Amino acid sequence: MDPDDPPDSTAQAAEPAHILTEGIAYVRSWAHAARAAAALEEELRTLGFSDAVPYLRAEVNAFGVGTVELGRITPDTAYTLAALLAHARTQPTPAKEDTNHGNAA
Repeated sequence: MDPDDPPDSTAQAAEPAHILTEGIAYVRSWAHAARAAAALEEELRTLGFSDAVPYLRAEVNAFGVGTVELGRITPDTAYTLAALLAHARTQPTPAKEDTNHGNAA
């Protein structure tokens, strides 16, 4: 099975692979999930939420599909995350920087 093409069944995609040793990137999907979890954790820490998502971790299932498990959070943390997402949604999208520097005169 292709790790970039997850299974059709949501239940199959959600089941973690418990037979793997923690911390070893068996597939690139796990490594991708680990980078995403670390990025989220860093942003939460920057905002002062270092312990807001204590169960945050990368996971991979038996099909090689990487996931980020957020785990349990307090209602206050959920409200705060919702407020941050709502604020981000209302902000204008920044224009992409022109990186075509090869046409300098």
